[in-house]
Amino acid sequence: MNTYKLNTGVHVLARPLKDGSLYPYTYINRTQAENAARKHDGEVYQSHWTRRVFYVTPKQDIAP
Repeated sequence: MNTYKLNTGVHVLARPLKDGSLYPYTYINRTQAENAARKHDGEVYQSHWTRRVFYVTPKQDIAP
């Protein structure tokens, strides 16, 4: 699993780019983010909202 650390300290799922860096997956609505979170079997993910977009993150990275 590739993750990218946001400025807020939250790790979100990311895809590798050709230059070796990581770019976080972003979604413009909650439904898309929740559907993406469900696709990852074996681990628990959830959608995470920032001021502009949703990300997908492991549940343990979000404080209750």
